[in-house]
Amino acid sequence: MKLSRALPLIAAVALAPTLASSAEAMVYKGAELYSSELRQYGRFEMRMKMARGSGVLSTFFLYKNGSELAGAKWEEVDIEVLGKNNAVGCQSNIITGPPRASSEQIFTTAASLADAYHVYRIDWTPEYVAWFVDDVEVRRTTGEQSALLVNPESMRFNIWSSDREAWVGPFDDTVLPQYQYVDWFKVYDYAAGKFTLAWEDKFDAIDPTRWLMGNWTFGGNRVDLTPLNVGVKDGYLVLALTKETATGIAGADPTGTAVPGGGGAPSTGGAASTGGAAATGATTGAGATPAGGALNGTGGAATGAAPAVGTPADSADGGGCALAPAARGKSVGAAGLLALLGLAVTALRRRKA
Repeated sequence: MKLSRALPLIAAVALAPTLASSAEAMVYKGAELYSSELRQYGRFEMRMKMARGSGVLSTFFLYKNGSELAGAKWEEVDIEVLGKNNAVGCQSNIITGPPRASSEQIFTTAASLADAYHVYRIDWTPEYVAWFVDDVEVRRTTGEQSALLVNPESMRFNIWSSDREAWVGPFDDTVLPQYQYVDWFKVYDYAAGKFTLAWEDKFDAIDPTRWLMGNWTFGGNRVDLTPLNVGVKDGYLVLALTKETATGIAGADPTGTAVPGGGGAPSTGGAASTGGAAATGATTGAGATPAGGALNGTGGAATGAAPAVGTPADSADGGGCALAPAARGKSVGAAGLLALLGLAVTALRRRKA
């Protein structure tokens, strides 16, 4: 149980959303929390425990609002944990366009990312984008795609289920409900080559001046996003994936031990592209409304053991991956340390459409 602190929370979305009224049609419900603030460049850190289950995705991403609109430039940086194979695969990605381009890479771990908390992080500068897990850099892009990230972006968390089985695996609703937990979130300014902490949210409550909740769906998503599946419990942000008849976070247990899931060893993926020169110039934006899709990013200090090289996971289509902040007086545990052993990077090509 955490001590009381100031208000918190954040969200994510993905791909072209439909009208909120149509977000009542699907039999499964997901969740998204996203920031009203927009930022260009910085460090984004969070400590999270992710969801398990074939067909399930839990994410953090940065997203240029309105990217999904016809004729708009798409700009997005992702972290997505794939729940299949016992949630051992985390995908990082940059999406830009038009023309639509992505550069996925999958990181796999020896133990499930649904069994313990880890610190995820994204560093975004005019020169590069870098992803970290437990303070270990797992990817850096300094090429042309990172140079196309030239606009302020919102910060988003979400949990959902894709209907692209080649990417996420077949969906089995007997695993529901599933939860994504966020212990804390830190945002850093970037200037003159240095990151400086701007603010931190410890999720004792949801601050409506900082965070908004998704109430839409989007192409390729088998769930509607609903505010009913976003909340705070025991000082943790909780995002839920449920059946429509069982919405809410009442069953969430952010401090408990995850129930072991199934899943076998992930298969090998393909190669992915990386970017070129980075973009320059940046201003911090403010005030955003939820629009289409987005991916994840974070950055910051980490806890636990450094990951060793492991085996690649598979990915045929899909999202991104994000990074998280250091632990705040909570034990990562042996499972958390083991989960990062065997971390490997395999670039995989995919298209989100």
